[in-house]
Amino acid sequence: MATQSETLKRLKYYRELRDSTLIVLKELTNNAEVESYSFSDGNGSQNARRRRIDELKNALADYEKQIDALERQAQGGGVRTFSVNRYIT
Repeated sequence: MATQSETLKRLKYYRELRDSTLIVLKELTNNAEVESYSFSDGNGSQNARRRRIDELKNALADYEKQIDALERQAQGGGVRTFSVNRYIT
């Protein structure tokens, strides 16, 4: 299990990825003249092209899922388990 500080670092990382991906998608979809867009993120320099818009949308969905999971973990909402006694005496 990750510590609270590790969880917060991961959360910050995925939020930055999400934000940079949103900027790229906005530029590629709103401006018909833009064929490619270069940007830097946590993985270094990236180059996005119009034909990769679906890939960027899928990545954005994955980042959102990671952010949601990390936010729950940061708030102490880990996996909860319980058992039920089936035999009543």
